[in-house]
Amino acid sequence: MGVGNFAIRLRKTYTGIKKMINTSKIYKMRIVFRWLENRSLSGDSAAVLRERIRQSGLHYVPAKGAADVPRVSYGPAAGRGIRAEREYADIYLKDNVPVHELRDALSDPASGLDVLEVTRVPCAFASVQYLASVAKYRIEGDWEAFPPHPRAEDYFNAPQVRITRVSDNGMNVVWDVKPHIVGVETFATQSIRLTLQCIEGKWTNLQELVAAWLGTTPTELSGIQIIREGLYWQDSAGELHLI
Repeated sequence: MGVGNFAIRLRKTYTGIKKMINTSKIYKMRIVFRWLENRSLSGDSAAVLRERIRQSGLHYVPAKGAADVPRVSYGPAAGRGIRAEREYADIYLKDNVPVHELRDALSDPASGLDVLEVTRVPCAFASVQYLASVAKYRIEGDWEAFPPHPRAEDYFNAPQVRITRVSDNGMNVVWDVKPHIVGVETFATQSIRLTLQCIEGKWTNLQELVAAWLGTTPTELSGIQIIREGLYWQDSAGELHLI
């Protein structure tokens, strides 16, 4: 391929990217927020966020096929029963709203929404659910209230970490979730930090994992608090960056 043909292809590629980012008049805004009073545990977080956007007066881009529903890329959610110190969503606006105005428009103690950070990102950039590869969790509780079990480091650093699930036909299925475990540390008498990674777009069920360690079931984790501290993306050198 000649230099001239290469230059033409490069110019076309640049023009296509520029058009995709700038000519749609859609502004993609990434918000990092938290829910007050454990609202995130109720399972209706995405609906509450969309309703808040509707009530804010912002000129939002509607979801496909639903003119009165804001287009939102939410998550990945922390999961039912898990509190998150940082939740994530990409929202799409028709106006270039200043960051501080957007933060003020969305923060609402009445709905339990506390916006921590706002950034504008190109529409072509991946949303958080595709960008995040690692999550850090803080797990707190009285370990002595459960049957005898190994130290957290001994259990999660073992060559295999197995959990048992009941399949639809009633049979027990054993899964090795060790590939999901990046690291564990005990930093207080009743607190550990567990770092997990997403594999092929899938996260392991943290409550199942903690229950297996403590020798119980997910429904019997009374008194255990699980908090997702944040999501991270990983660069080519293996360094983690908080989203």
